[in-house]
Amino acid sequence: MIGDNNITVCVSDVSGGSSNGDTAASDSKSHVVVIVVPILVAIVVLAAIIGGIFYRKRRTALFEYVENGALRSRLAASPAPSNWTRETLQLAIDVIEALVYVHSFNPPLVHRDMKSRNVLITGEMRAKLTEFGIARFRSEDKTMTTGVGTSRWLAPEVISGSRDYDQSADLFSFGVVLSELDTHTVPYEDAVGPYGHTLQDGAILQMAVTGSLRPTFRSSCPPAVRELALLCMSQDPGARPKAPAVAYTLRTAMKSLS
Repeated sequence: MIGDNNITVCVSDVSGGSSNGDTAASDSKSHVVVIVVPILVAIVVLAAIIGGIFYRKRRTALFEYVENGALRSRLAASPAPSNWTRETLQLAIDVIEALVYVHSFNPPLVHRDMKSRNVLITGEMRAKLTEFGIARFRSEDKTMTTGVGTSRWLAPEVISGSRDYDQSADLFSFGVVLSELDTHTVPYEDAVGPYGHTLQDGAILQMAVTGSLRPTFRSSCPPAVRELALLCMSQDPGARPKAPAVAYTLRTAMKSLS
């Protein structure tokens, strides 16, 4: 807890290979710099950054504490319900609204690590996107870093090492998260080889890059959600919908749920 109001925070290491030019890193003396930033604008679907700690070459972000933890943990703790609920769909809407917001910057902010472990659930069962430690602004005159994020959520162009990817890579990862909301399982957990053996990460990634393998959905998944997820996971980045269009589709699907 920090400050006079005893704010509870989460701590995240966002060092990411600090350069020697960092202020805290270049100082020969060991010291800690703590910065606490007042929250001036509340973005409901983003975990707020309260401040940061700089110590030598380490940079640590202080995020607001979100009481129900990561979406991945909640999904793993219970089997998927027989049908999608309004609560499940609202979580998906919250996440895509977060991407709508960060992609609206000029240049767009690409999250680059969009996965269920980086979605936090509040006490009101609403979702907040967090962990912007490897996020980067997309600029026409700069290339993106390869090999970031967690492999099973990554878009093919990121896995293959392309430096010319954009915010559409986040949409691919969002499609993977939709599969998790449907099945409650880790992506590709049911993937098997020609002899019925469980596929390892290396084989999964090779097939994901070529487009021959995608996460699966249950037959009870709403068709609009399944079709949207598969579109988000299109092999061609240009075929993937933009975040606002995805948000619109999910809100329309919400109206059809009883």
